[in-house]
Amino acid sequence: MAGKPAILAALVFFMLTILASAVAAQGGGPTLQAALGTAFTYQGRLQDGGSLANGAYDIQFALYDAASGGAQVGATVTANDVPVSNGLFTVSLDFGASVFTGDARWLEMRVRPGASSGGYTTLTPRQPVTATPYALYAKTAPWSGLAGVPAGFADGVDNEGWSLTGNSGTTAGTNFIGTTDNTALEVKVNSARALRMEPNATSPNLIGGSSANTVTSGVVGATIGGGGRATNNCGTGSASCANRVTDSFGTVGGGIGNQAGDNAGTSDDRAYATVGGGRDNTASGAYATVGGGGYNTASGFSATAGGGYDNTASGVSATAGGGYDNTASGDYATAGGGVYNAASGDFATVGGGYSNTASGDYATAGGGASNTASGAYATAGGGSSNTASGDFATVGGGRNNTAQGAYSFVAGRRAKANADGMFVWADSYDEPFAGSVANSFIVRASGGIYFGTADPINGAPSGKFIDTWTGAHLTNGGTWTNASDRAAKENFANVNAREILTRVANLPIQTWNYIAEQATIRHIGPTAQDFYAAFGVGADDTHIATIDADGVALAAIQGLHQVVQEKEAQIAELEARLAVLEHSAGSRAAAPPASPIADGVWFAAGVLCGAGAFWLGRRRPQGGR
Repeated sequence: MAGKPAILAALVFFMLTILASAVAAQGGGPTLQAALGTAFTYQGRLQDGGSLANGAYDIQFALYDAASGGAQVGATVTANDVPVSNGLFTVSLDFGASVFTGDARWLEMRVRPGASSGGYTTLTPRQPVTATPYALYAKTAPWSGLAGVPAGFADGVDNEGWSLTGNSGTTAGTNFIGTTDNTALEVKVNSARALRMEPNATSPNLIGGSSANTVTSGVVGATIGGGGRATNNCGTGSASCANRVTDSFGTVGGGIGNQAGDNAGTSDDRAYATVGGGRDNTASGAYATVGGGGYNTASGFSATAGGGYDNTASGVSATAGGGYDNTASGDYATAGGGVYNAASGDFATVGGGYSNTASGDYATAGGGASNTASGAYATAGGGSSNTASGDFATVGGGRNNTAQGAYSFVAGRRAKANADGMFVWADSYDEPFAGSVANSFIVRASGGIYFGTADPINGAPSGKFIDTWTGAHLTNGGTWTNASDRAAKENFANVNAREILTRVANLPIQTWNYIAEQATIRHIGPTAQDFYAAFGVGADDTHIATIDADGVALAAIQGLHQVVQEKEAQIAELEARLAVLEHSAGSRAAAPPASPIADGVWFAAGVLCGAGAFWLGRRRPQGGR
């Protein structure tokens, strides 16, 4: 090129644009055979040095948002070796779909000879990109002026489709997706129904999940959240793998083969039932609930089967919490869990375990195995093979125990309360231990009976107790033993044994019977009031501790021992004096009497001495010798 390219003397601009839009409507619309691109054709005339250019040129094209200055819009398009003949050239330009937004655009061109690798010369001024008249008309064309408008859009109201990326400016109640007639609406995925909405005058039914899921005709307000299967091989006893709601306002959350309702159709007496999920569960009672699991049934009014497998809650407001094959058939009864448990009494409870039964009203079988609470308000707490058959009776635990009497309590092994109000405890010895005396307390403890705190290391009945232990125990030989360790006592004080003896001698001793006993039963001893007044020991004046009674007896024995020792000393002294007198009398008898008068004097002296000794023995003070 002899000189720099001159400004375009004449520029012919021809642009072809294609506007593409997709409108979705129920009635359908025209179908495009091929998608249009975003390229358009540009044609111009180039002069070089005042003459029409000929040859090959490299031309760059750029869009701007202003005639001068401004900002470039989109990328630069380069056309290399563009053939130019007598100044005319034609190129295809593609700036993409995002650069033309309805705002004004200007085209800037830069040119260099095709054989050159140097810089480009920018041509001025920029050329405006103008629209054709039909493009201007398309921007404001009315619905009535368009051809091929899909059904539903021609009324001038439904002039916008629902976007797959969301919509704005909608009005609740005015804009909606759905039907305006009494026809069900379905949503499909992969050409299979995933959600069905059935209209009715009261409350629509929502059926999600498998296309096999159903709501009985005439039922209103039903909900099936999902699940279900079209095939029927769900397991033994399964009539269908589909989920069903057969009564109004019932709900099946999911799973397969579940049913809310009792197959009675629209009857409101079995409405409002719920099955949360699982398989082959049935909530057939009104307001009944099955949480999940498999083969569970809640047939009672407002009954609940929480989960597990093959559980039944058939009583009014009954509950089968879980586990396997448990039954709550009594009204308001509860079978919490476990296996093969039955709460058949009204308000009865089986907490868990294996094969336990609470058949009495308000009865409780807490757990364990094969326990029975058949009496009203009876309790079998646990263990194995225990029976609480009396009303209000209790078996705390253990094995093979029976609380037959009302209000009786039994625990241990093979213990039995045959009468009312009994407390029976049997140790681990494998022999029957039964009682038949009402309101009695009987215990079998082959290791002894202990009261107090046992040695925490050695335990009872080892005989070793902690230092502060003050309890007592009954040995296995039947001996009652009080605690009397010196280390457990304090505040010692000596007693006057002779005084205790005197008080014992003055203590009223009578025979009597307790008021609760028959008059034919006799006891002997003092009253607690007289005992306390005499000795001042014990906790109060209405009880006598055995250790205090023993202590008084021992002190009295010591006092009596002192008296006996004193008497023995006195007797020994008198015997010595008597021996002296007898010796004297024997000596006089051996010698010839001096005279009758002398014999008389000696006789009188002997009599006086004997009498004096006797008198002295009688008058000797109690405390001295």
